[in-house]
Amino acid sequence: MAILSMLIGSGVGLTTGMYAIALQGLQVTKPRISYAVYMSIGAFIGYKEWEAGQLFKQAVYGRREELLEKRAQRLAAREAAKVEANNA
Repeated sequence: MAILSMLIGSGVGLTTGMYAIALQGLQVTKPRISYAVYMSIGAFIGYKEWEAGQLFKQAVYGRREELLEKRAQRLAAREAAKVEANNA
């Protein structure tokens, strides 16, 4: 999926570069070094977005596990209290 994000970022970067060249009134279809720069920056931004998404997923998963453990502890304590109340 990182490659897909990088490809999308490259496409957006290329489009941005072509638009910037067109605003200057230059020929858009002529190959330019600046297109490569725009594409590289776009791919880098796409990768960083993917990486941030992965970090967010890890944080959410970790929090979910923590909440499930707390819930299991509460349920175990509740069951222990019920058993103790029935024995008394």
